[in-house]
Amino acid sequence: MSSRDASELYKISTSTLQCQLVGKNLNPPGRATVLTKDGETLICYTLIELSDWGYAMGRLDLRHLMKAYLDKKGVSIDRFDDNLPGEDWVLRQLLAIRSGDEQIEAVSRIGLQAVGDKPHYVGRFI
Repeated sequence: MSSRDASELYKISTSTLQCQLVGKNLNPPGRATVLTKDGETLICYTLIELSDWGYAMGRLDLRHLMKAYLDKKGVSIDRFDDNLPGEDWVLRQLLAIRSGDEQIEAVSRIGLQAVGDKPHYVGRFI
């Protein structure tokens, strides 16, 4: 099927189809994420390490941990009030963790190790 036929059949512009075929502009829809994959991994490792040490982390603690991380990196996020994420951001992060993301599965396996067997991540925030 030609791109013109597909354009008429699915009511998508031919330029959009051509960009998809060539591989241009393949960014995911929506706004950019707050954290990079490395930042998400660091947050997860830190939460696991803190729980291994016996500190229970609540939603407010996660928000302040995120604020400390952003402040230390010198990043200012406009949609956060004083770099402090809202309750909705925390809920979305928790839902993402529960969805079975590969990164979270890997982090949960690492969380089974003893604290002495892995580097300490908490120092990167404080």
